[in-house]
Amino acid sequence: MKVAISVGGRFHAFNLAHQLEKRGHLERLITSYPKFEVVKYGIPQEKVKSLVLKEVIQRSWGRLPIFIRHNANPQFFINELFDKMARRHLPKEMDIFTGF
Repeated sequence: MKVAISVGGRFHAFNLAHQLEKRGHLERLITSYPKFEVVKYGIPQEKVKSLVLKEVIQRSWGRLPIFIRHNANPQFFINELFDKMARRHLPKEMDIFTGF
């Protein structure tokens, strides 16, 4: 069984990926966290695709003045961007896909 996981952030997906890796089922983990952060959870670097642009945009938006943040909410755009980037990195062969 080959499993791919896509997560914009961390949630409990890193723990899931770690357990799948221990059992030899993890094919790929696509995340918005940098690889050096993901490796701390026991996931091999070669199975991780890091798309940090989502984190950069989201965290930058949080630092803007409050009057700008209240006039717009770009969360839908940010998440759609991550999803479109992530689908390009899905493995050709997989049995299960878990998306967060």
